[in-house]
Amino acid sequence: RHRCSLPVPSMQRCFFLSVAVAILLFQPSRGCSQPQGYESWNISDRVQAADMVVWGRVLAKHGLKIPPATSYTAEVEFGCHVHGDTSSLVGRFNISKMGYENLHQCVSHNVDVGSYYFFFLTYGEEEILVPQDINQQSAVVRDTPENRQEFSICCGFTLSICQPDLQPTNQPQPVSSTANPEGTTVAMTTVNVAMTTQNLTDDMTSTPVLSVGGASHLGMSAILVLLVPLLVLIYLTS
Repeated sequence: RHRCSLPVPSMQRCFFLSVAVAILLFQPSRGCSQPQGYESWNISDRVQAADMVVWGRVLAKHGLKIPPATSYTAEVEFGCHVHGDTSSLVGRFNISKMGYENLHQCVSHNVDVGSYYFFFLTYGEEEILVPQDINQQSAVVRDTPENRQEFSICCGFTLSICQPDLQPTNQPQPVSSTANPEGTTVAMTTVNVAMTTQNLTDDMTSTPVLSVGGASHLGMSAILVLLVPLLVLIYLTS
C-alpha cells in the first residue's frame, strides 16, 4: 500500500500557513478572571469600601510618550470631598498608574483631559496616590447627571456646590473695582469712611474758623475793639 504524500515544498508551505493561522487566532489573555457568579457593585457599596473618594477635573496626562506605555499619571484639580480623609488632596495632585498598569487588570482607569470624574483612590507603595479598583470595577466614574444624583443620594455629595466650571468657595475672592448703583466702589467707600473719620477728628482737635458776611470772626472782633473806644470818646465829648 502506498501512502499519499505531498511534496516537501508543499508540506513546508502548509506548515507555515498553519503557524500563521494559529498566530492570528491566538489572543493573549489579560490574566483577568472574575469569579463565577460575579456581580458588580453599585456606587454606594463601592464608596463604603473605598479609602478615599473625591470629585475633580483632569488637568493633564503624563507618561504616555514612550510606547508601548499604557499606564500614565493624571494631574487632577481637587473639586469636592466625597468619602474618606481627603484633607491632603486640596489643590492639585497626581494619580499614578492610570490607564492599564498590568495585564491582570480587568478594567482600565482612563480619563480625558478637561473632564470631571469621581475618583476612587488609595495610597500604594511609597505613599503614591493610585486608583482603587474595588470589586474589579473602574476607579473613575464620569461626571454625568445620573452619577451625580446617585452620589448625592448615597454619599452626601453636594450638587449645588460641586458644579463644573465654578470657582471653589475656599478660594479668596478678588476685590472688584466695578461701581455699585450709587456710583462708588466698595474700596472707595472704605476710603471715604476713613477720610470722614479723620476729618471729624481734625475738626474736634483744631480751632474752628467761622465766617460772618465773608469776614472771619477774628477780624470782626478786632474791628469792634477799635470802634468801642471811639464811640465812648464821641459820647463823652458830645
